[in-house]
Amino acid sequence: MPLLNFSEIPPATGASKDTEAFEKFAKDFFVSLRGAKITKSVGRGPDGGADLIVTVDGENWLVSCKHYLSGNYVPPEKELDPEGRLKQWGCKKFVAFYSPGPTSGLEQKLRQTQANNPSFVCELMDSGDIEREMIATASAEGWLLAMRWFPSSFARIATSLVFPLRVHSEQSVVEGDDYAFLPGIGLSALFRPRDDAAASEAREILTLHANETATSKAFAGIFQARVEDFVQLVPGSFVKPVFLTNDQLTVHDVFPSWDLTLIRRLASTSNRVGLLNLCRVWSLWGGHLAETAYLYAQLLLQYGDNAEVRQLDGETSIQNLSSHLRTIDLTNTAVIRQKLEELSFSELANGAITTERGYFAALLCFCPGGLRSFIDRPLGAAALAHHHGEYQQLERAAFALAETFCPADRAYVHGKSPTLRQLLVSIKFIQSDALDALAVANPALRCLSDPMIEHWVPAGNPPPFLGKALGFRT
Repeated sequence: MPLLNFSEIPPATGASKDTEAFEKFAKDFFVSLRGAKITKSVGRGPDGGADLIVTVDGENWLVSCKHYLSGNYVPPEKELDPEGRLKQWGCKKFVAFYSPGPTSGLEQKLRQTQANNPSFVCELMDSGDIEREMIATASAEGWLLAMRWFPSSFARIATSLVFPLRVHSEQSVVEGDDYAFLPGIGLSALFRPRDDAAASEAREILTLHANETATSKAFAGIFQARVEDFVQLVPGSFVKPVFLTNDQLTVHDVFPSWDLTLIRRLASTSNRVGLLNLCRVWSLWGGHLAETAYLYAQLLLQYGDNAEVRQLDGETSIQNLSSHLRTIDLTNTAVIRQKLEELSFSELANGAITTERGYFAALLCFCPGGLRSFIDRPLGAAALAHHHGEYQQLERAAFALAETFCPADRAYVHGKSPTLRQLLVSIKFIQSDALDALAVANPALRCLSDPMIEHWVPAGNPPPFLGKALGFRT
């Protein structure tokens, strides 16, 4: 269901109070979200919509604005000679900015024009695309734009933003004498037979958890888009598994790089705001590790020439760094300890500028549960085994290692290992360095020696105003 009701913007036809409303909205949209400058506005009558010429990163775009009442799509005859108009105004890209969208005939016309003439660059945006850029993939500017142009829709969104979706109801719960479950959800509860109070509580808890899960899934894309914005601003700040492409990633497949070289680089340029916001973002994946990174950053900023601090220059592991920092007396000074308070949301709420607070509000509001600080090594090894065609070899090697365990541990491994990943988890549970032992015993297996992660490099560019606000000028 669409979040924004485009009928809140008056159409260009009929008894409209403002026949130029949609054109004005388009100007706001491109200025606020694309960093455009409005070069020219070309009216083409109430039925033909309007053309805008906008300049984005030094390139002129021709924006064709058409806004029809809900259910009335833009037909081919309403978009006359887009290629000729593009040449007439000396523009590089044609943007079809439509509400609710084009008919299939017009979409085919634009695609065919592009196919026949590669120099004709076309971006087609219907009301769904416009909404997603404003709400799902924009920053606070997108929300402000929605508040200005869609006040009724915005009020409805804002009042329900931090409430769980009501996808499941208690009526969906299936009950027996002493159990209850939600079909297709994988949630169940047991209680005393024929205990009505316990059954009622079970229904409520199951429904609550199911709706929380549905809400997390629904908002995960918004959260991931915000993290992508940050990674585009700060290359090297996050990593992903080597066996997944960007299109396959979910929010649970990306992890902070915990890159101490990045911390040193930012500290060397005295980028205090950037360091603070980097560690704030990382803290959603691991509060203690983010504090370690920020504590190290403050030592570099305050006491960079101290001999004990300089000894940490070659450290690459944030876990080892955490141990080393405890041995340095400077880490316990009041100046350094007070700096850690800057990571708190209290400091963010009271000390950050509006754009910073808006960015982190989106992260907090849409953050799903279960974010992990590092890639799960058994999962990574199993996935790499599939990737390299080494599944059977790794499975045989793991079971061979299990044969060296005592009978009870062997029985545990065989009983708990229906999949390769669970097999690796089982042997690691019995022998903590099992995967290292497998790598030494089987040097030819790439799944045990190849890197499991690489820098995450998402496509696209962050909103132009975000870098300055977070301390990373682009």
